[in-house]
Amino acid sequence: MASGRELDLFTSWAIGSGIDAIVAAGARKLQLKRLHKLLDELEELGVQVTEEQVKSDDTMHVLLRTIDVATCAARGEKTRLLARMLGEYLEQGVIKTVDEYEEMLSLVDDLSWRELHVIVILRQEEVKLERVGAESPWRTEDWNRFIARVEDEAGVSVDHLPGFLTRLSRTGLCKPVTGAYVSYVGGHYVTTPNLDSFMEMLEEHNGGTIGNGVDNERP
Repeated sequence: MASGRELDLFTSWAIGSGIDAIVAAGARKLQLKRLHKLLDELEELGVQVTEEQVKSDDTMHVLLRTIDVATCAARGEKTRLLARMLGEYLEQGVIKTVDEYEEMLSLVDDLSWRELHVIVILRQEEVKLERVGAESPWRTEDWNRFIARVEDEAGVSVDHLPGFLTRLSRTGLCKPVTGAYVSYVGGHYVTTPNLDSFMEMLEEHNGGTIGNGVDNERP
């Protein structure tokens, strides 16, 4: 959530054009709208904060950080994901510590919804390969199926996909394929164990929010 100082700076920029009051009111209205969206999602999931949890500095820190990220989230899907994450922490599910929550929250905050969608599709397609006992991480036809899904479901073209994967690799959620494989010319990626807890969190609540209905678990 933008602080009062940030809003003051923003409105100061607009003073010259005489729209400072409009900008400030619009910014606060949008923040409130996104906050209500988060609260609605928490209510739908049945997530509640106990009196004991409210007294905890850790819980209050998690709540404030989540609100901060939620009020900056442009997509309702990301807000829904934040609600699921908060529920996991409060119910001591997949996410049990403040550090784990901070790490996962930073990922969700830093990555766009399309980037999150791409990494989930990558994991889902990997699972199919592992179950058929593929000898190499990716066969050409399998990688092409991944590319087609990304373009169709996440709206990322084949030309832009390498940039998405490079950025995702910097998060530690995936890495480039290395090694000598027949017909492999480079450009393929595989997910890392760092993604597992994120996928587990998604699965914990009704199959997840991204790529709902597809098995995401390692065999």
